[in-house]
Amino acid sequence: ANINSSSIAAAAALVARSLYILATGDMTVDLMTLNTIKVNVTLVEELIGCLLTCDPGLSCGIAKSFISPSNACPSHYVGVFQDSPSSTQFPSYADDTSRFIWNFLADRTSTLASNVSSCTVKCNNESEVCVGGEVEGGGRCVVSTTRYVPAYSTRLKFEDNAWHVLPANSSDPMGAADPVWTESYWNTISLRVYAVQSTTSDRLILLT
Repeated sequence: ANINSSSIAAAAALVARSLYILATGDMTVDLMTLNTIKVNVTLVEELIGCLLTCDPGLSCGIAKSFISPSNACPSHYVGVFQDSPSSTQFPSYADDTSRFIWNFLADRTSTLASNVSSCTVKCNNESEVCVGGEVEGGGRCVVSTTRYVPAYSTRLKFEDNAWHVLPANSSDPMGAADPVWTESYWNTISLRVYAVQSTTSDRLILLT
């Protein structure tokens, strides 16, 4: 693949410095601090090998320090949760690529928990997440706001003040009736949902 790691690193540095400038608000930007914001080009090259190739792919050292991949070749297709929407933070059935990126981001943006403890899936404190829980010996609990943002099935109905996932249609094996998909570039994303109860519910509300 024709991937220029130096260009990716330069773009990452530009984004990081822009975020620093935005974070300073009305204060004067410290140019010395700004110039110290650099990108680890070696890490960028390693991530390219992990996420964009099959050799080494997800058998690379950094990936195997977080997850136990089922396949060396990373998947680049969107994952879809087909069960009920919930606050699940670490679904074990997410694919290898999603789990690796989640663990990597959680690790890089984290601070150590006040009481350092090992973990395999969850941590006791709600503000903590378990990083590297799949690897032998277990992971560690860290404080991080990294969360999954799932794509849920569109087979939903609102009834009795609750969302329900409709059963899959066996006569629609290609999922044409459930078009969950993603593009590489979305301009303006929005969602409008109208929850309509039954006529009986409306009458009861009016009577009260």
